[in-house]
Amino acid sequence: MATFTQIRDAVKTVVEANIGTIKVHPRVPGTATGHALVVQPAPGTDFSMAMNRGIDEWQVNLTVIIPVGDLDVAQRHLDAYVDGGGSDSIRKVIFQNKNLGMSGTSAHVSGIVAYGPTDNADYDNVSATLRMVVTTNPS
Repeated sequence: MATFTQIRDAVKTVVEANIGTIKVHPRVPGTATGHALVVQPAPGTDFSMAMNRGIDEWQVNLTVIIPVGDLDVAQRHLDAYVDGGGSDSIRKVIFQNKNLGMSGTSAHVSGIVAYGPTDNADYDNVSATLRMVVTTNPS
């Protein structure tokens, strides 16, 4: 059964191997520069299936953060990361790598839970949070 640390690290490995324009932070960084993806546990994670070494179902937030220099350009970059296809599509990469490189694991992006401008310290950003569902079972 994959731990959450293993899931975080697997997302970093899979996304960075397939999308060269984004830096994945498997843990919440103090600061993030450039195009960033932050992996965090989300409300709704279900351990009730885990009795007797059953299945864990993790709800994972994948937050894409794009700095704003030109808002239109930043918005186009953000859209490319959340679209269902294209060379920068996080959804497509997860779909094509459902097991995240781990046995007994299945992942998919189920939707967008937040989208819009953010204020991160002294930097203006646009961001989107994708919800990924990861199921793990003993192998």
